Amino acid sequence: MTDADEYKHPAFPQPADRNALIWRYMGVEKFASLVGRARLYMPRADLFLADDFEGTTPQAELDWWQAAAKNAATEEERRAIENSREQLSNFAREFRDKYYVSCWNMAPEENVAMWERYTKTPDSVAVRTRYSALQSQFDRNIVNVGIVRYIDYDTQRLPSLNVLELITHKRHFFSDEREVRATNS
Repeated sequence: MTDADEYKHPAFPQPADRNALIWRYMGVEKFASLVGRARLYMPRADLFLADDFEGTTPQAELDWWQAAAKNAATEEERRAIENSREQLSNFAREFRDKYYVSCWNMAPEENVAMWERYTKTPDSVAVRTRYSALQSQFDRNIVNVGIVRYIDYDTQRLPSLNVLELITHKRHFFSDEREVRATNS
């Protein structure tokens, strides 16, 4: 058994096939930086332009907390629930600009939609590697790698109270991306 076989973090689910192909679509300037600096570009998640909800709490999660507080058996329990929710909201706000993410598309072949969505000029490239190769490049105490889960933010909650769940979930509208993320933890 290898370290990769033992890798488990509840907020970063692993694909069934750790040798699956993954793709990163980028302009030539980012590729030149990647090669020249031997570093993977990891922008802040709050700067992603495609989704204003990146790293935010789903509405269904907020609704659940509000219902829990409303249905509390005592005033003390209601205050405890509201206090817990406020602390989690503060954590979410504090962390949103501290997530650094490298996004990859897990697919067996190139994807025209990803070229169109993530490259701006004809001078662009696609880097292809294997999931296991990307994962092996990081110290897992610093960077986690996992597949993104897609949910309906209006009707579905996050699976746990782990703040990293905020960066490993996206709105279901983006499910065609079949995204893999490397994220600082």
